[in-house]
Amino acid sequence: MAKTISADGYTFEFVDEVVDAFVIDSPEYHGGMNAMKAVDIIAEFPNEYLFIELKKYDAARGGIEFRCPLWDDKALILAHCPLATNAGKRDKASVKRIAHDLRRKYCDTLLYRFAEDRINKTVNYICVVEGCDSAQTLRLQDIMKNAMPRGVARDTWVRPIVKNVAVVNVATWNGTAQLNRYGKCSIE
Repeated sequence: MAKTISADGYTFEFVDEVVDAFVIDSPEYHGGMNAMKAVDIIAEFPNEYLFIELKKYDAARGGIEFRCPLWDDKALILAHCPLATNAGKRDKASVKRIAHDLRRKYCDTLLYRFAEDRINKTVNYICVVEGCDSAQTLRLQDIMKNAMPRGVARDTWVRPIVKNVAVVNVATWNGTAQLNRYGKCSIE
């Protein structure tokens, strides 16, 4: 049964094969777990899960838009934004910091779902980052792929920690057969 999910200004129209899809980074599912972070959306399909993280890049502010409900002050958000400009240039270490945060969200979500005994299929991790240029998106994807142990990395593992990692924008999601087979993505 097809399902539509909206979160952080994005809308996903998942195909009929979706078993379930929901916003996990919400009080209903993940509320009260302050020690752990969560990806934004989990979509379950017959043979796999998608963990989807959503970010928006605002070039005027110089960083990824973090939506922290405790931070009402835009200057405070900018001051703590890991992609803030450094003398007019992007700091490579800050892109690594974003990758570290994205990796932590994935790992915390995986652990959270493991504790619920709800990880019984392979997991693909997709970060939808809107507003970055091609070079930034590719750099972030390269760092993410190197930071995440894809596939079965050891002989003793029965399944991979993550099957695939992708960093894309909405146009790439909709234009890539491997992703749009899950459904369409749009931004409000």
